[in-house]
Amino acid sequence: MNRWATRRVWQDSSIEMRNQTAPMTTQIVAQLEAGGVYEWMLRIAYQAAGGVDVGEHQALAGWWDLSPGVSIARWPLSYIPQGPTGLNTGATVIMRRPGPTTVQVIGGSSLGNSHGALDHGVMEATADGTATWLIRQTGTGSSTPTTLLGGPTGTQLTYRRIN
Repeated sequence: MNRWATRRVWQDSSIEMRNQTAPMTTQIVAQLEAGGVYEWMLRIAYQAAGGVDVGEHQALAGWWDLSPGVSIARWPLSYIPQGPTGLNTGATVIMRRPGPTTVQVIGGSSLGNSHGALDHGVMEATADGTATWLIRQTGTGSSTPTTLLGGPTGTQLTYRRIN
């Protein structure tokens, strides 16, 4: 991959989950070359009925599965439903600095509302490898679906080699 050449990967179709606590592989996969350092941003488009902690069954959770030789530093930003907020009146956000493969809980508000979240940072590869984004719901017992939105305007990753 040429330095500064940006790649874009997106989820082709939406994934709807109900009582899905086992990891699901998405189509969000970065192909990395040995010796490369990459700057990246994952834009997450989703619908979730709420919940911001593990055990609150409607929340979306995401994290990275890294092949050997790939490391990652992340700075995610996600929505937290709190207080009297509306879709256009602002909201509280969660800014974290989790470990490389730590599950990021991404909140929601109510069924049918579309939300966005970000995960961005730097990846480094000492060997050719991949970084794959995995998702699941944070608990069981809900008939309410959580949906990762797909298509070219849905969930997408852009990344570029910076060295």
